[in-house]
Amino acid sequence: AVQQWSNGLQGILDTSGKSPFEDMHVAYVRTCSNDAFMGDRGPQPASGQIPGNSWHFRGRQIIDAVFADLRMRTGLGTQVGDRVVYGGCSSGARGALVSLDYVATHLAGLAQVVGLLDSALWIPIRPQAKNMVSFGRQTRDFLNFANASVFLNKECLKKYFMEQERYKCLEAAFRLPFIKAPFFLIQSQYDLFGISMNVFGRFWPSAHLDKGQKHYAEFYRKEVVEYLPTPVLGSGSTVFSPACYSHCSISSKSLYEVRADGVRLVDALTHWVSATSAEAATGWFRSRCVGFDCGSKETASAGMIAATPGQENLPET
Repeated sequence: AVQQWSNGLQGILDTSGKSPFEDMHVAYVRTCSNDAFMGDRGPQPASGQIPGNSWHFRGRQIIDAVFADLRMRTGLGTQVGDRVVYGGCSSGARGALVSLDYVATHLAGLAQVVGLLDSALWIPIRPQAKNMVSFGRQTRDFLNFANASVFLNKECLKKYFMEQERYKCLEAAFRLPFIKAPFFLIQSQYDLFGISMNVFGRFWPSAHLDKGQKHYAEFYRKEVVEYLPTPVLGSGSTVFSPACYSHCSISSKSLYEVRADGVRLVDALTHWVSATSAEAATGWFRSRCVGFDCGSKETASAGMIAATPGQENLPET
């Protein structure tokens, strides 16, 4: 059964010889806690079968248990030079983003921890759909409901110290500047999940956008670009932002097709994974084409893979 399941994996998890991660040990944790791996709360007393109150939100304990098992079975973190690439896509990426520094300092021992965050960015934007609760409101309500405060960053809370703003330290748009561990962030400017949820009130990948909805998508793109971090040279972080109407690329064939600044995602990711210094691992790729989903037509860049690609216009340390 495991072999049959693994044969269908794509992107960084495929075994065809193309993935830059093929020679790595992989621990794949499927989503099961309904809390983006952020919460730590059991059913409320006398909640019966009431939706929400009777649920388990155990994302934090799942993370702890996975790393405890890896340490026991593989000796993870016992040697200097070990490296953990920790991440996910969509809700998995949101959870990995806020727990990245926690994993690096508490769970991985001597191993270096870096983040791989695909489609993690929720932005503060008013939904077009009247039945849609904004991402910000969802995060604010979720913080206490699922007991996700363990992943609130102290430096972030110094900025967002008021009770009604604390949730921002769980939302990528506000939390990204406070992450210390190096990361590779993939974020489409026309994020399919973000736009469809805010336009239709549900995730609807096959729906076509009309003129008004595409106008909203352009505003969404503008906000994504505004909240994307610019890596500091030598930080070891790379941001890869195509202008495609897509969501989650690392676990599909899109890994080999999506481009930003004319560079394929797989090439930028391979360079980051194999970089021998933090300076070489730092990059910034952003599509600048015009028009909805214009990135799907983006072609190769003539001078792409240089010694340190994607480092134009990066600030110095």
